[in-house]
Amino acid sequence: MNKKILLIGLLFVTFLLVGCTYKYVNPDRTTFKEDFESLNSEVNDEGVEYLMLAIPTDHPYTYTTIDEINKMLDNKESFIVLFGSNWCPWTRSMINTSIEKANEHNIEKIYYIDVREDNIITNDIRDIYSKNEDGVITLSHRGKDSYRLFVNKLKNILSDYNIDGITLEETEYENVKGINTPTFVMVKDGLGVKSISGISSLQTDPYMDLNIAIYNDIDKIFDDFFSLTNKEDKKRSHGLGLSICKSIIEAHDGKIWAYNNDRHGMTF
Repeated sequence: MNKKILLIGLLFVTFLLVGCTYKYVNPDRTTFKEDFESLNSEVNDEGVEYLMLAIPTDHPYTYTTIDEINKMLDNKESFIVLFGSNWCPWTRSMINTSIEKANEHNIEKIYYIDVREDNIITNDIRDIYSKNEDGVITLSHRGKDSYRLFVNKLKNILSDYNIDGITLEETEYENVKGINTPTFVMVKDGLGVKSISGISSLQTDPYMDLNIAIYNDIDKIFDDFFSLTNKEDKKRSHGLGLSICKSIIEAHDGKIWAYNNDRHGMTF
């Protein structure tokens, strides 16, 4: 009898010690990290090696679908959603910066939609236009009805169609909106607030080394965007760290620049 009581007591203590220190990890967040890191050292269709990524475990991304996002719009919810893909070099080039800035602004959740799983065109949720041999632009892939519903609801904040280098100016589709990758969309109370790519206009190639000017520009893009979630909060970071470092160093006749490491991270 005493042995049974002792065993039960030990099990109870073990439960307390293990259970109280257990930290729940959202499986979606683990999957997101695995999906992006799975292409490290792989080569894309153009023979270029994907940018190496080390996604932190405390990232805010949670998988969802366009159907669920439409429901959230109907329910007048507030949220941020990223449209991207792990194979998209532009998405890969800014994903870690977006995580860093989201954490600085206490953004706990960003919904994530993979627009084209496994980079297979028939999996794309979007309408895709292409140019035929005669130079005529046609709808070559019809996406999901729920995607068109989303675009129609938020067309006031979305850009004109420009996917894979195809634009629709001076065609019968010229007023069509589209979602390139990456695209962040912010919604408040079911209404579109703003959409951004998170890419600096100074960045001409997703594989290029990023200098201090580009980093500062990307910092400002995300600071301005994430600050919209709470304009009254004056205590949040304004992304001035790199700018201040640059000013101090140049004041002493020095220079500072940055470039991507071969595997992950960056060097200043």
